[in-house]
Amino acid sequence: MRSNMMNNVLKLIAIAGVLSYAGLSSAADVYLKAVAFDKDIPNNDGMGGSIPVRMWGFAECDSTFTTCDPVSSPGPRIEIDLATDSSLTIHVENTLDDPVSVMIPGLGGDGSPVMFTDGLGRERVRSLTHETNPGEMNSYTWTLRQGTFLYHSATAAQLQVPMGLYGALVVRDGAAAYPGVTPDSEALLLMSEVDPIQNGRVDAAAAGPGLPTQACVPIAEFANDGTPGYPCTIDYYPVITLVNGNPTADLGSAITAGDQVLLRMLNAGQRTHVPSIVNVEMDLIAEDSFRYPGTPRRQAQAALAAGKTLDALIQTASGAANITLSVFDRQPTFNNETIPNGGALGGIIVGTGTPPPSAPTTYAVDDVYTVPEDATPYAGANVLDNDIGLTGPTTVSVVTDVSN
Repeated sequence: MRSNMMNNVLKLIAIAGVLSYAGLSSAADVYLKAVAFDKDIPNNDGMGGSIPVRMWGFAECDSTFTTCDPVSSPGPRIEIDLATDSSLTIHVENTLDDPVSVMIPGLGGDGSPVMFTDGLGRERVRSLTHETNPGEMNSYTWTLRQGTFLYHSATAAQLQVPMGLYGALVVRDGAAAYPGVTPDSEALLLMSEVDPIQNGRVDAAAAGPGLPTQACVPIAEFANDGTPGYPCTIDYYPVITLVNGNPTADLGSAITAGDQVLLRMLNAGQRTHVPSIVNVEMDLIAEDSFRYPGTPRRQAQAALAAGKTLDALIQTASGAANITLSVFDRQPTFNNETIPNGGALGGIIVGTGTPPPSAPTTYAVDDVYTVPEDATPYAGANVLDNDIGLTGPTTVSVVTDVSN
């Protein structure tokens, strides 16, 4: 009797050991270095060219931080498969002058905020998680689930996120983006904005004494006498909207006609944006990485508030092999209106995209003449001589009066 009981216990222990072993999974490790850099953005005053803007960003590195990819903002897109990794650890090396940190809204952190005492003796939060001080390294770990997430600095986020310390995290389970959702392809739209003046002031303040507190220097005071210090974010005035780090971007690749596409939308900016696709409706399925219950919400546009993520399914036409689905912002700020293609956030490229228009075979070429004063009539050259593709008799008419 006792022998049978002991055999059963040993069997249970063996089964439990097998189940425990089968449930083991590994953790993904990502190594990010926080770095200051200058980013050229288009000059949107209509004069062309670009202007350098001081930014902070993340560079992906090897495990020793000795070999790194170029720093960028947004930081590297992190993609994790739950079939392989059930948790994520981001290791951070900080080369900036201020402490930094990393949080992922929607995934639980360590619950250890960093506090400071204001001038009235009150405890206030500077960081929502533990910090990585200048010149040091630290680690941040999360248990993962499927979804679309923003990762960004949790230290003085009102300053450091606009500086560029953010990126996208995509978590799948094999081919499934969410339970029951297995799209044919995906596209990602990560929006943000840039205020060059605020960025320059934050970088300069970080190089000076002190850390960010509730105290700040208004823009009027800075403009009048150049008072140093961290800016008041109520004066935040972005001059350009960025899509995946650029004024406009191609949002997907390897998409073929007839695909069901999952569009992952993220807003790391401080302004609400409203993405809309021309002639295409979106079926919203998730918000802030959580599935909506019931039937997807079919909409022509989606309100993407600051810090929010949305996921939507779109159906591409089976008969359009090569087409670009243009994405616009229905909440226009007109920041990008003077740059090439500045009206569009980007395009979802199906196949090779919409082909460019054919070059014209018949067109007029501008004529420039130096006309002597009071020359009437002026026996100049024929305005048709340098035009292209003209055949047979051609009639010229004045469609607008001369200005003087």
